[in-house]
Order: sequence, then structure tokens, then C-alpha cells
Amino acid sequence: MVKAGQVQEITELRTRLPYISQSALSALLKIARDEGLPEHVHRDNLRAARDAQCLENTRYGTLHQHIDVDLLDGTSMTIEVQHPFAMLCVACKTSKQFSMLLVRAMQKNSCTPAKPWKLLFYNDEVTPGDPLAHFHSRKSELCYWTFIEFGVHALSDELAWFEVCAVRSTKRKKMLGGLSGLVATLLKLLFFNSAAVDMSMAGICIDLRPEAGGTIHIWAVLGAILSDESALHSIYGFKGASGLKPCGLCCNVFNRKYLLTTHRTVKSSEAFPVVDHTCTDKSKLIPHTDSTIKCIMERLHDAKDHSSVAAFNELQTTLGWTLAIGGLLLVPELSHVMTPASQIFYDWMHTFFQGGIFNVHVIEFVKELKALRINPSTIYEYLKLWHWPDWVGSNTGVEAFSASRMKSSLKADMFKAQASEGRSLCPVLAKFAMSALVTSANPHVAKHGTCFLLLADLVGLIEASSRRIVNPDKLHEATHVYLQSFKDLYGPQRMTFKFHMSVHFADFLARWDMLPNCTSTERKHKKFRKHANQITVLKHFDNSLMRELTVQHLSDLCVTDHFVENVGLVHGSPPTKSMLRLLQQSFGECHIFQTSRKVRINHREKVARGDVVFFQDNGVTRAGSVRFNVSVQWFGSQGAEALSFVDVFQQAAATKGFSQWKTTGASMCLPSASICRACVWSESVGVVTILHTDT
Repeated sequence: MVKAGQVQEITELRTRLPYISQSALSALLKIARDEGLPEHVHRDNLRAARDAQCLENTRYGTLHQHIDVDLLDGTSMTIEVQHPFAMLCVACKTSKQFSMLLVRAMQKNSCTPAKPWKLLFYNDEVTPGDPLAHFHSRKSELCYWTFIEFGVHALSDELAWFEVCAVRSTKRKKMLGGLSGLVATLLKLLFFNSAAVDMSMAGICIDLRPEAGGTIHIWAVLGAILSDESALHSIYGFKGASGLKPCGLCCNVFNRKYLLTTHRTVKSSEAFPVVDHTCTDKSKLIPHTDSTIKCIMERLHDAKDHSSVAAFNELQTTLGWTLAIGGLLLVPELSHVMTPASQIFYDWMHTFFQGGIFNVHVIEFVKELKALRINPSTIYEYLKLWHWPDWVGSNTGVEAFSASRMKSSLKADMFKAQASEGRSLCPVLAKFAMSALVTSANPHVAKHGTCFLLLADLVGLIEASSRRIVNPDKLHEATHVYLQSFKDLYGPQRMTFKFHMSVHFADFLARWDMLPNCTSTERKHKKFRKHANQITVLKHFDNSLMRELTVQHLSDLCVTDHFVENVGLVHGSPPTKSMLRLLQQSFGECHIFQTSRKVRINHREKVARGDVVFFQDNGVTRAGSVRFNVSVQWFGSQGAEALSFVDVFQQAAATKGFSQWKTTGASMCLPSASICRACVWSESVGVVTILHTDT
């Protein structure tokens, strides 16, 4: 509570400052109180400190360097980039945890010239400021990279992805080859530069922190480019969702819309069966190979100078690929690392939840139920009964079913929700379908419920693939069954190209043993927007932004909570006096205690106070609600043990997909490592219903 005499002081301080958010001002004042402030406070000093950090020297040169990109008019443009090898050196020197991540990855996946690691490249176009503005002068192409060998759990941390460049879209349009030319230049000059350092040939040497070991040698080739469909078709040159042949991985898949309306005659044969993108039988699809893609590029290259513009454009449409001079597939220096048929990697998060399969299915689901007099308001009231784990935060998606947002979704004929909201909603909507629809006496209602359950099962399998418990054949079968069910129920006209993209995920899983997604990179975009929104002068926008992102990344790496695998408290602190007395009564007075809202239960999950969890007790799975978490450093011991106090439930019933438990009023202390996971739950009259979201 602010004392009366401090009100005027605080008000005067805020009014004397340029605009700064309340949370930022509060954080700055806490730092000033606890740590003091630096002596040099002029904005020029702040900029000089930032720039000096970006000019740190390594064995691969300075952290930030400049490269030239060819332009359409024959000249070149200089852009500032974060050198990937220099950044690895500085990151390892800065962060013990990142050094340990590299060591663990090296232990699990040996790296030799004959068995190199796989580079994972990412691109997205991001708009800072007002997304509805008429002209987006600061819209930028962001390129990130990482190693697939880090593993899917490390890749879910945005700090495992390194920025390489941020270029405004207005500049990208002037580049030879466009986005494809930009990506080709980055790969050619920074990662696989035969005139300097080619990490696929000579490899790179990285000095680790002393605690992690000495020096490691990394060889890597281009493993895949992960992105949404729009970016992938721009990078590789296949026509994409709006083309006659939309898929860069299939030879014989045609866009259904164009097959129905185009004047072209598409001939089908036994050797080359023509199918549209709604085909659910994978055996009918003919996959592209590196050879077929190379032949297409050669044919387009030969035809360019010997055909009219109209004839050449028609050939590009017929073949399903665009010839981009200076683009990724036409750079000789990259031929030794380019295998496009195995490098195109559709992102499952965009495919399902970003204007994707889930969004289409939910709006069809709602429209059909509405026709059967089951209104969206009924679903909305049902969703409000449920509670999500603490890590979900406010992205539960419940408000997507509010009257105003559902009206907007129905008008757009597309369920409008963020990807995080869709992922949170999916299991609860499945529970609604199971309880209210599948058991309905009306067979038509039951069909809609069953079809949605198939979607939820498919999404569950994809998410469970991160635990390496999903067989690719099982994923393929689940995909086929769901797509056929949707097609039979709602018709092929509602199946967008993203439905076809899902057919390839089983192959991706078989090839990479995991299905990384863009959730972490989408979170990373928040840092871009944070800094881009403050830079209004466009002259040095790209350079200033890249420097801010680099400094932010290195600062975040110093936070010890990243890439930690052991069980323990998250941001533990000394207990309050009353809590200390309680702990000393329970464990004795000779030990050191810390408490926290959150505890890390394994290398991939955390639970917090108030979460309903499953836990193991002498080989039996039980459930309860976390009351608080504590770490105890036993007297004479060097390490600390994480413990959780849990209010225990008693199981009342169990069925496929969920179980019911009764509150008992009893509690117990258990090792935090015995907690399996936090759950989605609801409570009614002392009975807690818990969803089983693990596949």
C-alpha cells in the first residue's frame, strides 16, 4: 500500500518521464533499488554499449557482419547479419546451460564428417505495429536457424533458435530471386561458404564453458526448412495453395478447384494417376524426388529464353514450379547441400491451427450443431467450466466462443482463434463431443461428434510424438481415417490445401523422429515486435533491430532457467516466516528451504500451485491438486530435493479420454519428480473430472 506522502513523489516521477509502461517502470525501479544504476545514462551511451556487444570478436570474426545481396537491377545491397558461427561462440561463452545443451546433443548424436548434424532453417514475415494499417513499411522477413539434434524439447525454447537477419519486406522485393534469393545468399555466404568456412566440409570449432568441457567440432548440412506453406512456396518456388499443382512434395496432386474450373485438360493414366488435393489415399500420391525437381528446374531454365512470356508462364503453371533466377534451387554453390524433396518441412502448428484444419472443422462443427439447435452459447457455457494448467495462461480459447467472436467467425466462415487457443480448446471440445454428441440417439449428431474425436486423436498423436511414443504408421492411419471421415461428412469442397499437407506428417516423423513446430518461433516474434515498435526511423531500422535482438538473446541466455533438465524449483526464494515455521515443524530446523509457485518436474514440463496433476505413488497413478512446492537442502548435503505438497483425490470412475475423482481433504508430500503432468480439469459438487490428453 502506497503511503500518503509517496503518492505525489510517484506521480511526479511518472509525469517527468517519456512514455514507459507501468511494468517496465516498476522493473526499472526495483533494479535501481536492489542493484543501483550504471553511471552512463545518456541514450548515446546505451546505443554504444549495444553496438559494442555486437562487435565482439570471435575466431569467425565479429558477432555482426555485413554481406552483399544481389538486386534485380544488377546492383547489390549491403545488409547486416548475425554471423551464425560467431553467435555460437558467444552463446557458449555466455551461457553454461547452452554449452551443456550442446554437450548433451553431441552425446546423443555423434557428429562427424560422414554423419553431420542437420541444420534447421526458418523464415516468416512479421508485421510490427498495427496489423490493419494500410501500408506496412516495417514489415520484415525474419530468418532463424538451429540444429535438429537439439531435440524437440530444446527446440520448444525460443532461445535455441538464433536470429540470422531481419530485412524489411520492401527491401526483399528488390532482391534477385526475392525471398528465395535472400535465403540462398544467407546459406551460401554464412553457412556453406567454400571460400571461407563451409560447415558441411571443414566444420566449425566451438569453445565451451569450462564447466561443460573443452572444444567441440560440428559438421552440419542443410536438414530442412521449416515454415508455413506461404514461405515455403516462396523459398523453393513451387506454386503453393493457389496453384494448379499446389504441393512441393507430390508430382500428381492438383488443386481441386482448378480441376473443376480450368480450361486445361489434365490427363490421367495408370503410370501417372491424377488426384486432387482432397485425396486421402496416400498410395495414389507420387512423391517428388530431387531428380524430378532438378529436371523441372532445368526444363524451365531452357524454356525461358526460347518461349514467349505467356507460353513460359503457362509452362510454369503446368509444371507447378516457378523459375526464380538467383533462387535457392539455382545456386551452384549450394548444390552439395540441396536435397529439396527431403528438406521441405510443413509446420503442423500452422497446418492445423493457423487458419487450418482445426479452424475449418470447428466452424463446420458449429454450423451443423446450430442447425440441430445446439447453439454456440451452449458450448461457451460448457467451456467456462474447465480449468487449464498454469503454463497455458490466458490462452485457453474460451472467449473464442463468446457471442461477438463467434459472430465474426461465422461471418468469415472460419473459426477465428490463435494457435495457442486452438490447441487448448481441442481436448475440451473433444470431451464435449464425447459426452453430448457421440452418445446422441440422433445418428447425424453422433457422426459429427465422432468425426471431431478423430481430429482430437490425430492432434493428440502429433503432440505425443515429442515423447517418441508414436509410430509413424499409426500416425498415417489416424490421418487417413480422419481425412476420409471429414470428407464424407462435410464434403471435399471444404478441404483446403492444408488438409493435404497433413498427409506428409507421418513421413516427416519417420525421417526426423520428431515433429518440431513453429510455436517457439512465433513466441520469438514477440521480441521482434517489442523492439521494432520503438524504432520509427527507417533509415537504420534493420541494423538497429538486429542489434537489439542479438543483445536481447544474449541477455536471455544468462537466465539459468533455460535448457535445464533436472527437477527443481523455478525461481525459488526463501519462505515466509509462517511457511518456514511449518517446514521446520515437518522436516526439522537444520535444513535450508526455498519455495516457489512453480517446479520443473522433468526436462520438458513444469507445474504450478493450483494445478491438478497426475502423480506416481508406489507404482499407482493418482491425482491431486498442487498446494505448494519446496526444495530442501538436507543438513550436510550439497544438493537440494524438490518436493510438492498435494491435496489428494480418490478415483471414482474412469473411461476412455477422462476420469473422475472425489476430493478427500487429505494431503501428502511427494517428490516433485513423481508428478507426471498437469491436466485440464473441471469440478462439480466435489467431483473432479480430469481429461487424459496423453496419447
